[in-house]
Amino acid sequence: MEWIKKNYDRVVLGLAGGLLAGVSGVLYIWIQDFGATFDSARTPPVRSDKIAPLDKQPLVDAIRRVSEPAKWAVEENGGSLFVAKPHFIDPSTKRPRRVGDSGGMVHPPVPDKWLLAHGLKVLSPGVLEEDPDKDGFTNLEEYLGGMAAPPPAGEALSSTDPMDPNSHPEYRSKLFYKQFILQVFKFKFETYNGDPKKEVEALRFQINPLGRGKSQFLRMGETVAGTMYKVDKFEYKTRANPKTGATDDVSVITLRSGDTDQTVELAQGSVVESPDSYAVLTYAVPKTPVDFKVVRDREFVLDPLSASPLQAGATVPDGAEAYKIADIKKDQVIIRRPSGEEFVLTLQVVSGASPAGVIPAK
Repeated sequence: MEWIKKNYDRVVLGLAGGLLAGVSGVLYIWIQDFGATFDSARTPPVRSDKIAPLDKQPLVDAIRRVSEPAKWAVEENGGSLFVAKPHFIDPSTKRPRRVGDSGGMVHPPVPDKWLLAHGLKVLSPGVLEEDPDKDGFTNLEEYLGGMAAPPPAGEALSSTDPMDPNSHPEYRSKLFYKQFILQVFKFKFETYNGDPKKEVEALRFQINPLGRGKSQFLRMGETVAGTMYKVDKFEYKTRANPKTGATDDVSVITLRSGDTDQTVELAQGSVVESPDSYAVLTYAVPKTPVDFKVVRDREFVLDPLSASPLQAGATVPDGAEAYKIADIKKDQVIIRRPSGEEFVLTLQVVSGASPAGVIPAK
């Protein structure tokens, strides 16, 4: 240390010389690589006469934005720097609240959030009865998914999109049973001759018209004059008569139509219902509900514009739903889909219905 103090100036001079030598070495290395750095710049460019197409889309977009008038848009449930979020007096609590608040329901049973999610005006008094997508179903019906009322607590709804005409409840949810029209079969099984316990082919059956006309005496397989029905089956039956104490013959013959394959059972001495009895149904999807008549086992279709019975072998239009009346009773009808699914309609009259397509009784 004493030597360094005595030779301080020499030490400093030595360090400076070493630093200068190091910097010189680094500069020498850089100078050696300097030429290689510009080698690519010395290479002559490849000549090309092709010009890349000009992308005009940014210019088109800019012109469109400049051309459009300025809009002051405020969402119904939103707000801005200058416009407050709308408030109203909640009819249930009688207190002010904002549209879309958690659990809010201006139009029970539809939550505000469901209406807002589909772009519907929560504060419009008639919003539940509106049909913005024109598919024949109101916003309330779309929310309920075709159900008559909300399901019990805990059960989910199958709501549809009120803004999409291809999303809607099944058309059958707008189908109602209005009336039962009873048709009496025009012939009565009066009696038969022969022994019913022996060969049926030997029996002759007396068929009488209900109105004027002659009696017919037919064997198995023969056709009732004036109809398409043939005698198809005979079943011998008896029943005790509590009034007389005797045993009554209540045998039954079955007639089958060679045209439609429909059958009708005639009990001896009784007037029976005709297979041509029909139901009057009301379809409420069109603006004006329409009534139409359908006989048992006849297919009909429902679509956004109308309900119409189908002739045998007809093709179901695209987008329509096909149904058939499986059974008709005075207080209900059983409707069947081609898949085999069945549902029941009970008597219910829809006001304002007008007549539509009719299947006449045969």
